Amino acid sequence: MSPSLSEAVGEFILDQSVSMNSPETVRWYSTILNSMLSHFGPQLPIALITPHDLREYIKRLRDRLADASVRSHTTALLAFWAWTSREYSTPNPAGNIKRPKPGKAAPRSAMAGDLIKLLDYLDGSTDVNVRDRAMLVLLADTGMRVGGLATLTLDRLSVADQFCIVTEKGHDVRRVPFTAYPARI
Repeated sequence: MSPSLSEAVGEFILDQSVSMNSPETVRWYSTILNSMLSHFGPQLPIALITPHDLREYIKRLRDRLADASVRSHTTALLAFWAWTSREYSTPNPAGNIKRPKPGKAAPRSAMAGDLIKLLDYLDGSTDVNVRDRAMLVLLADTGMRVGGLATLTLDRLSVADQFCIVTEKGHDVRRVPFTAYPARI
């Protein structure tokens, strides 16, 4: 007999915890899978969940959640069901279900007028203003993430060669070129 949905979710969460996933990722899985548990019932054996059941569940999610949330739920569900299939040697009811494609949101950016107002305010009258102006100009010139700027150190900045080495998203290291304008500030 296959394990209950509640048992499988518990084992999956344990597996994710010991697989070096961040606590936030484990909480994310737990929240989404607990929602699934509430829908199907915790005692239902995993072998009784069909592809149709999962499609109906995702359709219900679409009726009440934003597209990005449906995508997030679907991602977690696909990972969970692929894991249960491997762990318990059962058919994967989500095997033919595809993740919804992300919408094409326009990138958010500051208006040019707002940038000019900020630069006018940071007039260079204090050392802090000079530093803040240089950071603002570097962000605007390169498009780097704020996290990349926050981790930037002087040993990773080459003003003469007009590039810096930044770490973004916690671990992605990349070389970021900049124009002559930030180099002059």
